[in-house]
Amino acid sequence: MLICTSLQTPTKQFTPVVDAGMISDQKILLKNKLAIAVPKANTKQITDLAGMAEKGVVLVIGNKDVPFGQYTRDIINKYQNDSHAGYVDAFMANVKSEVDAVDKIKPLLVLDEADASLVYKSDISKSDKDDITLIEIPDQYNVIADYPYGIIDATKNKAAVEAWEAYMTGPAGTALLTDYGFDPVAATA
Repeated sequence: MLICTSLQTPTKQFTPVVDAGMISDQKILLKNKLAIAVPKANTKQITDLAGMAEKGVVLVIGNKDVPFGQYTRDIINKYQNDSHAGYVDAFMANVKSEVDAVDKIKPLLVLDEADASLVYKSDISKSDKDDITLIEIPDQYNVIADYPYGIIDATKNKAAVEAWEAYMTGPAGTALLTDYGFDPVAATA
């Protein structure tokens, strides 16, 4: 079985394997989305994308060279294009820092040095949720990453691979994936 291991560009590594004819049945195991991350206290009372552009809000975002930074820019542009003129400029005026990893954002939120950020839901662990709250972004604005998988046609022990597939797409596997912030396809179908 092949599962794309890159959480940043899930289809980039998978597509060449499919194109090479090594997998004939590709499927989607899970999806991942960005969410608004705020400190537990949420002193700026941010509840949606609009709140991130309010005057006085301090934002830390991914830089344009990392996927979650590019996705942040995609989201704010989609939001602006949906009758929210001036949103991108107001949002970017609140950006105080741009980083190359979500791990650099978490401490800033926890220490109240930033009011909000956009992060992958899966980047905020269960223990992080003691200090950080995630706020859903509507799908119409979000960038949703699909995580493909497939059984390599030349697999010798198909029964073992199919058992693993049944586990990951069944109730226990989807619960595990959900627990880690992903949206399993079996759980959303």
